[in-house]
Amino acid sequence: MLQLDPTANMGQVGSSVLRAIQNNSDPLIDLFIRESIQNSLDAGDKEIPIPYVSIDFIIKEFKANKLNLSLGGITDRLNNRFNNESYKFVAVKDTNTTGLTGPLKRSEVRDNKYGNLQKLVYHVGKPQEELGAGGSWGYGKTLYYRISQIGLVIYYSRIKKENGGYESRLCAVMCENEQSRDAILPPYDDNNNKSGIAWWGDIDKKKNTYPITDEVCIKEFLKIFEIEPYVNNEVGTIVIIPYINEQALLNENSIELSLDFENDSFFYAGKLSIEDEFRVAIQRWYSPRLNNPQYQSHYKRYDKIVKYLKASINGEEITTDQMLPIFKYTQELYNSALKKMDNEAILNEKIYTEVIRYYSTDVGVLAYTPIKKEDLVPNAKSPYPFLNIYNENGQENTPIICMTRQPGMIVEYNPASWSPLPKTNDEDYILAIFVLNSTQKLSFTGGDMREIELEEYVRQSECADHLGWQDHSVGENQRKLYCITRIKNQCCAILNEKFSTKTENEETKSLSGLSVLLGKILAIHPSKKGTGGGHSHRDDTIKEDNGINYIMDDDIIYSQNSISFTVKAMSKPKSKGVTKATLLLGTTVDTLFVDCDKWEQETGLMSPFSIESYNINDDQNINDYFDVSLIRTIKHSETYGLKFSSKDNQKHKFSACITITISLKRKDLLPIIKF
Repeated sequence: MLQLDPTANMGQVGSSVLRAIQNNSDPLIDLFIRESIQNSLDAGDKEIPIPYVSIDFIIKEFKANKLNLSLGGITDRLNNRFNNESYKFVAVKDTNTTGLTGPLKRSEVRDNKYGNLQKLVYHVGKPQEELGAGGSWGYGKTLYYRISQIGLVIYYSRIKKENGGYESRLCAVMCENEQSRDAILPPYDDNNNKSGIAWWGDIDKKKNTYPITDEVCIKEFLKIFEIEPYVNNEVGTIVIIPYINEQALLNENSIELSLDFENDSFFYAGKLSIEDEFRVAIQRWYSPRLNNPQYQSHYKRYDKIVKYLKASINGEEITTDQMLPIFKYTQELYNSALKKMDNEAILNEKIYTEVIRYYSTDVGVLAYTPIKKEDLVPNAKSPYPFLNIYNENGQENTPIICMTRQPGMIVEYNPASWSPLPKTNDEDYILAIFVLNSTQKLSFTGGDMREIELEEYVRQSECADHLGWQDHSVGENQRKLYCITRIKNQCCAILNEKFSTKTENEETKSLSGLSVLLGKILAIHPSKKGTGGGHSHRDDTIKEDNGINYIMDDDIIYSQNSISFTVKAMSKPKSKGVTKATLLLGTTVDTLFVDCDKWEQETGLMSPFSIESYNINDDQNINDYFDVSLIRTIKHSETYGLKFSSKDNQKHKFSACITITISLKRKDLLPIIKF
């Protein structure tokens, strides 16, 4: 192997490449696990029937002098820098993947079809182009260089060629800060210019590097790391990162709160190993897809060929039985969300699921459950350290909420923008996951009606580290959509509605205030043509607004969760009668009346109130002339109105006392009756 002019392949310098991911706050191990697994999953071979991708993380030692001798141009510098006999390396080995396919040389690229090899090894910023892939920027692979002390990464892959034969490929890349005093790579010209980037491999006539394909040479090189090459019909990739600084990675990744858990068998810092950290990080970010055939079966329904994940550390598989309880529960919530999308029964009665909507589109499902600490993390004092979360609330427990899209990688835990959220005390927690309905499309106008895959819209919203979702503009006219904002708001509202609690004094105060609220019910929205912009039910339910007077009786009954009152309705003195009349229940948004059906359609939440019961005291044989029917919400079939229709479509006098009981599911909104 020889070092060659790095500018021949990548017109960047090492220092800029190392900063490309722009994330210095999250643990490097977490970022590395996320990126390496996603690269392998994206390369899953769709042509073979095996339903999973296997990934083995190898952490072992290698002989330094043997590797250094293979890296022409810097052997002496490496020997001076690393003068011990052996050092640690990390390797990521995947199987049931396609390997690093595509053109072997840059000169062979046609029509911008670079292939996996050229994208991963020789180019920064070449993202995955397939819908549903993990990457959207092409910068995540730069994390590999940050794992090594010197930015050295070795790529070995075996692919199946179009003619049915197999080919092995081996190359190495080094990416360092060229401005560092400890830089190893020498200048590439006589002017002492450094790029901080170098490749090793075979060499063409133009002195450009490309991967070695000689099987004997590759097998001999892999012996340095005691790694066996792929054989027979095996296909896959092994990424080898030598000269890792194990203790630095552990210090950087160790949870700050671990000092609070010194008696904790798992979080005692002195007992942690890099294998432990990897084992937890894999579950932390990929619990939805790890050992989960339901992941594959869900997407198969929609003709999407995906594979679930099997992972191991030094050949020891992380089985379902070995998964930590908190991540088992996360996977169960994830599967419940998929079942909700597929209209299947959810067996665990403690798991709640709610469909999240963006206008008329079901954009995903929020699955959540209340859970005790001893069930979530039986051998620890808190679940937050398992997720690298710092709980600022002390005695109050913030809900653990995360989200994911088609790749099955959890994007983020407890994002700050998802607020406010209810708090629990002592040993109680709330665990929730939002799962994007990746098979859906979003419609938007940009001069004409356009569509974008929901999965692609959210994928484009992620930064290079895939640690968050943000709304962005789409289409030629850069139309700003607010789909993600609505997702966040609805998820927070659902959790608040389900778990927010009030003290006895607050309940009493709320109850005493109901008389004030109810006093506004009839006064805010009297019957007038042209009002009620939030009206959503069909035209045949709209009442005639000029033939009836309504008076509310003063005898009002208040309880903790309901209000009962009586309305007197009668024809106006000069009225000839009416053919229809309606009574609707709703609330106000920005001073406009929004009935309960419109509320459910726009927010995706269940109606905040409903008509629990009603009784008509008929003093003029009203039932002889009118049919009475219930008006229900379309989404959740909640009763929110009464409709009176003339039996013969003729006008009749109207007189009745209607006693109504309203169920109050939320007490932070003002119930409004509209006639």
